[in-house]
Amino acid sequence: MPAGGAGRPTGPPTGRAAGGRVPAAPDDGPGVAASVLYQPSAKQDGNTARYAARATGWGMRFRVLDEPFRRTTVFDRRIAVVPAAADDSSAAFVREPAAVDTLVSAFLRDWERAERVRWEDLGQRDGLTVHQQIGQLLAEGLTQRAVAGRLG
Repeated sequence: MPAGGAGRPTGPPTGRAAGGRVPAAPDDGPGVAASVLYQPSAKQDGNTARYAARATGWGMRFRVLDEPFRRTTVFDRRIAVVPAAADDSSAAFVREPAAVDTLVSAFLRDWERAERVRWEDLGQRDGLTVHQQIGQLLAEGLTQRAVAGRLG
């Protein structure tokens, strides 16, 4: 179900193996379908790219949306968890079916506009210098302004 990060990559879940490694596979248990939106800065974070590449093999889907959006998590299209404060310091649970449907529709609209990413390719950029990353992004067709925004 929909999930998303707001303004920053949240990276892999905190259930990482010792040493920051991504686990080989999730624990056995009930199946979960997850679609996750990241901000463009997630593409520059090697840990996030490696996690997304690995988790894609588990059936999770990740895309990048270069627009502001709020973090939202929906469970079974019945309960949504949304920020209850501007600084994301608290959350509210939404159980009203019409409100949950509206949140899911908004997420799906964002999902359709979001960029598909080959996460496995991004994990290989870790060893590149900033100059090499700039050259690679320009070669991919990004403008200088877009490159500056992506690399900070």
